[in-house]
Amino acid sequence: MSSSMHVYVNKAKANAHQLAIASKPVDEDDLALQIFRGLP
Repeated sequence: MSSSMHVYVNKAKANAHQLAIASKPVDEDDLALQIFRGLP
């Protein structure tokens, strides 16, 4: 995995974690779809 892709995925995971802390959890399948949709 390239460095920029690694950073992108980590940011998406961090955002999902922050949403979970705010009682707005993101389903793992939805997170995966959002990550894939954001790829070029």
